[in-house]
Amino acid sequence: PALDTPFVTTQCGRIPVIPDDLDEALGSYFTARRDAHPKVDVAERGRDACSWSDARKTLMAAEAAHERYWCTFFCPEMEHPPWWPKKAKGPGGKGEGSLSAPLFDQI
Repeated sequence: PALDTPFVTTQCGRIPVIPDDLDEALGSYFTARRDAHPKVDVAERGRDACSWSDARKTLMAAEAAHERYWCTFFCPEMEHPPWWPKKAKGPGGKGEGSLSAPLFDQI
C-alpha cells in the first residue's frame, strides 16, 4: 500500500530533527555537497537535478501542486542503528567511519 505520511524509525538510525513539513526538511537537511546532487522524484518519475537550487525549486513546485515527491537529504549527524557495522560508524556512532559505504549519510 502507498504511504501518504512520511515516517521515521529508530531501526534505521536517528536524525537530529524529524521534520514536520518540506520547509523544515529543507532548512534542516538540504545541504549542498560538491560530490553529489540530491535525487528527486516527483509523481513517481525520477528527475535529474542539475543543481541544488533546481532540486529545491522542483520540490517546492511539487509541494505547491500537491504532487507526491521524494528526495534524498544528506545528514552527517545521522546516528546509525545498533546493528550497523562498528567500523562503518564515525565517532560516537554518527556519520561515516573508515569502512562506510559512500553517501550512506542520506535520509
